[in-house]
Amino acid sequence: MTIEVRELRTEDAPDVLELRRQMLPFPTGTRRAFRGRGLARTVKHDSLTRSRAAGYREAFTGNDADNAPMLAVNRWFGYEPFLSEWRYVKEL
Repeated sequence: MTIEVRELRTEDAPDVLELRRQMLPFPTGTRRAFRGRGLARTVKHDSLTRSRAAGYREAFTGNDADNAPMLAVNRWFGYEPFLSEWRYVKEL
């Protein structure tokens, strides 16, 4: 798993009053043959544990709205909805 780490400083966002360290995981997945074994939960737990130990105070994640298993994992870890996004495509 690859993790992007960003530091958000007050000059980046004037309404932020302090340095906030955010952990943003890059997209990951589990091969179909291995799904349903708790691997995503194990990897996410390790990622969050390492991030917390490194001093990060926020973790962000995202997934498709119709991916019920991953939504359940994220709820189990205490993630809360933060942002909705719609993407559109037009064939030219």
